Amino acid sequence: MRHGTLHDASTHLDTLLGVPSFTLERRLLRSYSHVLAVDEVGRGAAAGPCSVGVVLLSHPHTSPPAGLDDSKKLSPARRTSLLPHIAAWAPTQVGHASAAEIDDLGVSLALTLAFRRAYAAFEPSLGSGVGLLVLLDGSYDWVNLPPDSKGLPAELAASPRLLVRTVVRGDSAHASLAAASIVAKCTRDSLMESLHETDPRYLWSKNKGYLSPAHLAAISTYGLSEYHRQSWSYPSPK
Repeated sequence: MRHGTLHDASTHLDTLLGVPSFTLERRLLRSYSHVLAVDEVGRGAAAGPCSVGVVLLSHPHTSPPAGLDDSKKLSPARRTSLLPHIAAWAPTQVGHASAAEIDDLGVSLALTLAFRRAYAAFEPSLGSGVGLLVLLDGSYDWVNLPPDSKGLPAELAASPRLLVRTVVRGDSAHASLAAASIVAKCTRDSLMESLHETDPRYLWSKNKGYLSPAHLAAISTYGLSEYHRQSWSYPSPK
């Protein structure tokens, strides 16, 4: 089975209407006992972790809750209201990699690390990963380590290789990936709000660690905190 080739008329119609479909997941669950839907948030932030949301689907699986969509298209209140419905529908986990780990590993391997931390909660029930497919939002596989990876932390060094299917803009097209994006976004936003309470200078409750004019001005005034990515090249505030 080639990645990115499954398609049907109902999925196409739902996509045209802007409604994430569950058609692909149902088809995959005929061939695989488990599907892990995976999406990330925080890759492009200047402060705080990158976070990876994982939703576990098992055959058979019930229809997803109504209203799921790419988390970026939903208001904070709408995202939060969907969380209990997602939790009642499927098991979820969120893993994080810190700003220091992003500096040390680079963002791609940091995402792998965050995924492995989320996956670890499911691993006892999934065993060796036989019968498992990872449905990953995006264009390339960062769930598995690249072949030339060396000198990695123990959490990554012994990671088993998983079967991955990537889907570009999958969080807008497929309900499970929309759910993963919502879980990841809500969890990371909550972490950034907690960090704001610890250190309100950078207005993380508003910008969630992404660079805004006010965030850049605060960095110019106070310098970088321990939660900032030190390896970034920061523009001057305007």
